[in-house]
Amino acid sequence: MSNSRKVVKRRAVAGSLAAITGVALACAPTMTASAATAIIYVSPTGAATAAGTSCSSATYSSINAALAKALPGDTVVACAGTYREDVLVRTPFVTLVGQSATINAAGLAGSAEGAILGQDLYNGITIEASRVTVEGFTVTGAEGEGILAVNPNPVKGPVIEKMQLYTGQPLTHVTIQDNIVTGNDVGFNNAKSPYRFCTPKGGSDCGEGIHLMSVSDSQVVDNQSVTNAGGILVTDEFGPSHNNLIEGNYVEGNTKDCGITLPGHNLALNPETGQLEPSFGGVYSNRVIDNEVIGNGVKGYGAGIGVFAPETGTGAYNNLIEGNLIEGNGLAGISVHSHQAFADVNGNAFVANTIGVNNVDRADGTDTKPTDHNTTGILIWSDKTVYHFTVKDNRILGDTYGIWLTPSTVSVTGLSTNYFSSATTPAYDAK
Repeated sequence: MSNSRKVVKRRAVAGSLAAITGVALACAPTMTASAATAIIYVSPTGAATAAGTSCSSATYSSINAALAKALPGDTVVACAGTYREDVLVRTPFVTLVGQSATINAAGLAGSAEGAILGQDLYNGITIEASRVTVEGFTVTGAEGEGILAVNPNPVKGPVIEKMQLYTGQPLTHVTIQDNIVTGNDVGFNNAKSPYRFCTPKGGSDCGEGIHLMSVSDSQVVDNQSVTNAGGILVTDEFGPSHNNLIEGNYVEGNTKDCGITLPGHNLALNPETGQLEPSFGGVYSNRVIDNEVIGNGVKGYGAGIGVFAPETGTGAYNNLIEGNLIEGNGLAGISVHSHQAFADVNGNAFVANTIGVNNVDRADGTDTKPTDHNTTGILIWSDKTVYHFTVKDNRILGDTYGIWLTPSTVSVTGLSTNYFSSATTPAYDAK
């Protein structure tokens, strides 16, 4: 198994080439903005008196200042250089393109503009609008997350066990692509962090390079998320996250958390009936395809790709994990935990992945009984409720346990189609 870095392929995105060449952009058919769109240039040497027609004559020296002037359909081009700011995108239909541009958020005081539920923002880039594209940046040094897309208008839901839940309409059609996100989440697990999601009792996550929080029908493609606390995260705190595409990313060396994680944090089920509440919450029908997920979670018990439902009523279901290369992660290559009754992980499919040696910490299931203390390709554990999975056509190489299951609560289709090499026990039923 090779650990060599993949060559991240470029994808054409409406606006990016036009932003660089100066060609006018066509509006999306559903836009209500004026047909005339603008290209706004930002440079560390920008000046208000400049013509604003190219990087050499940029009018703005701050990305946020340029975004504040952008209208739906506009493109903001951040020219080569380093920008010391927490960037906030609040206008829909905006494309933000970096040309050899670095956002370095190290040590910044945080931004009250765009604050959610009273929390100032400490992220490299925060996206709070639908139909936004962010591409071509290096993002580093943030107290919180590298790039966060989040529903900015959560609505109070029910109170369950003294915990206030929120819901709302997710952001849609967000594109995060071709970025290098590295060295963020510096406040991870710090009780004194000003970004409360980073604190041990923060109730959410600051520990990822890229995070979709209550976002649907969006894509995270061809990014590098490396040496953050965690790699890529999809959650549902302020409404469901569904039908997203996580494809072609290189996720490596995020040592304190998982590489790619799909955990349910909100109410996805009605605890009384066990019926799904997909309009309220849940992480479902997402596709995680053709990513490289290497060496994550080795200092913090993190899986390569994790699908988790920790509490009654949470849900991470009907997701497709396909064609990924997964090796050297702290917990199992693909790890599924359902901790309570009616914590829904049903219908997830793991197909045609190449999985090397994982669970290198030999501690997957430290919060489960039994615990897996051996290298493992795929681990699926449900504490109380029976759930069904598809596990087929995977290549699992060199693990003590190829596939580790709890037989009384896990039903699997496709076991006989998987290929195992040097696995001591290809399929292990944990009693």
